Amino acid sequence: MPSIFLCSQIEIIIKIIRKSISMKYIITKTSKIRDSKLRITDPPLNIVSTIIKKYFHGRCLDIGCGTGRHLLLMPQNSVGLDADDKFFYLIKKRNKQHNLIKHDLNEFSYPFKKNQFDTILCSHVIEHLYSPYKTLMEIKRILKPRGILIVAIPNPKCLYSDVYSKEWINELHINVWDHYSFQKFLTIHDFKVLKRYCNHPFSSGFSAFAFNLPIIRNYMNDLWFICENRK
Repeated sequence: MPSIFLCSQIEIIIKIIRKSISMKYIITKTSKIRDSKLRITDPPLNIVSTIIKKYFHGRCLDIGCGTGRHLLLMPQNSVGLDADDKFFYLIKKRNKQHNLIKHDLNEFSYPFKKNQFDTILCSHVIEHLYSPYKTLMEIKRILKPRGILIVAIPNPKCLYSDVYSKEWINELHINVWDHYSFQKFLTIHDFKVLKRYCNHPFSSGFSAFAFNLPIIRNYMNDLWFICENRK
C-alpha cells in the first residue's frame, strides 16, 4: 500500500511539473539538441559513455550511425550503416579502421550474411522506419545467436511529451511505443530483455544510477533496451 501511495503522489508531482515547465524553453532546448546532432564533434550520449559501451564487444554494427559518435566507441573493424553517407569521410578521419556502408534502412535485406555480428546498436532509428517488424527480423538474421541488441526509442510518457508529440509528426517518427509495449514487441520476436535504461543529463556514474531508478527512468525522454537474441 505505501508503494502504491508513493507512485500516485509521484504521478501528481509529474503532472504539476509538466504544466509548470516553460514550453518555449523546452522547444529551444530540443531544437539545440537536434541541431547539435549535425556536428561530427558531438560526444556520445551520457548513457552510452557511462553504461552502454560495456556491451560493445566482438564485431559490432551501428544501424543509423549518423555522425559516428557511438560507432567510435566500438571495437576496431566495427561497421556503421546509414542511408546518408555525408558524414562518412569525417568518421574516417577519426578512425580509419571502421567500415562504413550506405544502405536504405527501409530496404531488405541488409548487405550482410547471417550471424555476422556479436552486438548491434540501433539508437533512435526504428521509430523512423516503415516496418519495425521487418527491421527486427533483419536484425535477428544478421545477429549471432545469443548476440546483444541495444535499441533506443523516444519515450512518449516523458515529462515533456506534450511538446514531443507535436514534434514527432514533423520529425517523421512513424512509430510510437511506451516501455511496456516495446518490451512486449521485442519479446514476441524472441528477444530477451536483459536490462532497461534511460539517458541521463550528467556524465557521472551517480547520475547514471539515480536517473535509472525505475520510478524516474520511466519519465525520461528516451528508453534503452539491452536484449539477447534467443534464436
